[in-house]
Amino acid sequence: MSVAFPVLVLERDSGDIMRFDSVADMQKQMERIDVENTEYLAWESSGRPISMMVEEPLWLKIESKANEPDTAGLFSALQRFAESRGVKVEAGECNTPPLGLYEKIIAQSPPAKRGVLGKLFKSHRG
Repeated sequence: MSVAFPVLVLERDSGDIMRFDSVADMQKQMERIDVENTEYLAWESSGRPISMMVEEPLWLKIESKANEPDTAGLFSALQRFAESRGVKVEAGECNTPPLGLYEKIIAQSPPAKRGVLGKLFKSHRG
């Protein structure tokens, strides 16, 4: 079954969620070994789960796992993602389309803190 883009991918070890608009984008950002080790969970923006596997020649094959969406699973992942970024998600927002909720979390996330090197180089930019 074909996949409708964009897709949302949960990185299990960090809890981060990434948005991808194509398989090519996924191949650039994701690591083959992590796909083999099922380090990612993925959904279409409608909430329908996606399976990912390594397959030659392109190395990444994706397909829908089910006809029915898993909006509860995706919403739960989005809630944890929001918490990790210091963004409050209200209980009533569980009816918000997943892609809209993801975009809200990204928009409301505080800017990343600069490390020592970032602060050092910023002071020389004038």
